[in-house]
Amino acid sequence: MWTPKLCLQERRRTKQNLHDTRFALFERAITFDGPEIHSVSVPLRGTVLAGRIQSICTEISKHITKVVQEDTSSKRRNDVSKSFLGVARMVVNFKVDGNGRIWILWSDSVRLESMSRDNTSILSKLEPSTPLQGSISEPLNMDTLVELPATTKLSQIPNHSTALKLDNKMKVASCPSCSKEDYDLHFQAVPFKTIIQHFETMLDMLRSHEESHPSKVWPPEDRFIQAAGGIGFGMLSSQLVQDRESQSTTRVAEESLIIPPVIRQIHPKLRVKGFQMYRSDPSFLFKTCNVCEDCYLAYAQLTSSNFMMTRPIEITDATAFEGNPTSTSYPVHATPKSKRVNKRPDNDGTRLFLEAPQLPHAITEPPFASKEHNKHCG
Repeated sequence: MWTPKLCLQERRRTKQNLHDTRFALFERAITFDGPEIHSVSVPLRGTVLAGRIQSICTEISKHITKVVQEDTSSKRRNDVSKSFLGVARMVVNFKVDGNGRIWILWSDSVRLESMSRDNTSILSKLEPSTPLQGSISEPLNMDTLVELPATTKLSQIPNHSTALKLDNKMKVASCPSCSKEDYDLHFQAVPFKTIIQHFETMLDMLRSHEESHPSKVWPPEDRFIQAAGGIGFGMLSSQLVQDRESQSTTRVAEESLIIPPVIRQIHPKLRVKGFQMYRSDPSFLFKTCNVCEDCYLAYAQLTSSNFMMTRPIEITDATAFEGNPTSTSYPVHATPKSKRVNKRPDNDGTRLFLEAPQLPHAITEPPFASKEHNKHCG
C-alpha cells in the first residue's frame, strides 16, 4: 500500500519450489491470488528492494497525474467540476523474477485526491508550503481483485506417479445416487454396506403393502423415494431403459430388483449370482462409492437413525374413500359413523367438536348401598 508519505510492503512466497514437478503449476506459483495456506509470509530485509518499490510507486503516481491532467486540459476543460491534485493512495502487486527484476502485475485499488473548483481560488492564495488536503471519496479496497476461478483445484499432496498428468482444473462428475452433476472435489465416500442396507430397507417398506409391492410397481413412486431420503434411485430410470434395450422385453430385469442401483451404476456387469456371493464378503461391503455432498448427508442421517423410514400415506377425505372403494389412496383412519366429527360455526371461525357420549344410568342415578345410608341422608 502506497501513499505520498507512507509505503507499507508485504512479501509472500509459495510453499512449493517452482521447479518441483510433483505439484501442479498453480501450487508452485500461487501467492496473493490464492488461499493463504499455499504460501507463507516472508520478511522484507534491507532497504534496496523496499526503496526501489517505493520509487516505482512514486513514478506510477506521477504518470497517472500527468495523464489525467492532459486529458482534462484537452477534452473536458469547461466541464470539469473538480480540480485533480494526484493519487492519494493505491495498492499495487509486484513480482520479482530470478534475475532480480521487478514486474508490475496489477493494482487492486487506486484513490485519487481532488478538490472542488470553489475551493481552488481560496487555496491558491495560501502559501505554497500550506498542506492541502483534497476530498477523497472512498477508502482503499484491500481485497484481492485477481483471484483463482472457482473451477481451480488446489492440492498440497505431492504426486509421485510419473504417468499421471497433473491438472488444476476441477472435473465435473455425475452422482451415482441422485444423478446430479457436481465437481468431483465435493464428493464424499459412502461404503457399500450403507447403500445395501438403505436399498433393502426400502424394499421392505414397499413389500409391506400389496399395492406397492416391487413385483407390481417398479420403479417405486416418488413419494416412497422421498420417504427413503430421496437418494439411491437417481440412475434407476436409465438402467431400466438399458435393460429393455438389451433384453428386448418389457419385463423388469432381476438385477434391478436385487442389486442397488448405485452399485449397478458402478459395476454394470455385476449379476445377481455374483452379488449374492459378495453380499456377505466384508471386503466388498467396506468398499466405498463417491456420492455428492447432499446424498452423503442423507445417508449419514439414515445411518444414525438405524434406517428408520416412515411409509408415506396419502390422507384423503373419508367420505370420498367410502364412495370410491377402488381408490388407490390410503387414509390413515376411517372414522366410524358413531364418532363422526361435526362442524359447527363459532365466533372465531369453524371449529371441530366431538359428540359427547351418553352416560350410563348407573352413573347418573347410583343405587344406595344400604338402608342406613338412606336414614343418614334423611
